[in-house]
Amino acid sequence: EYNLETIPGIGPKAKERFAENGIHNSFQLLAKFLSMKQTDGDDCVAHCTQFYNWLGEIKLNTNRHSITKSVAEKLSISFPNLYQESQFDEMVTEC
Repeated sequence: EYNLETIPGIGPKAKERFAENGIHNSFQLLAKFLSMKQTDGDDCVAHCTQFYNWLGEIKLNTNRHSITKSVAEKLSISFPNLYQESQFDEMVTEC
């Protein structure tokens, strides 16, 4: 399903916030996450932190961790080594 609300942590208000920032479906959100991977050297913490911070920049302050984790987990199926849960847990304690 392409609806943003199928991603855990995204409800009607978050969906509105994404639409205000040009994100209208889950494919666009996943692409946004992938676009933040700057170099092969970026580890999970750097990559997820950049996405997490972008969520804050668009004034999405609720469920940022769960949205970041959900998106990273979804993409890790197609992109092995993109996401490691143990590294994500480090990010959670840093933010």
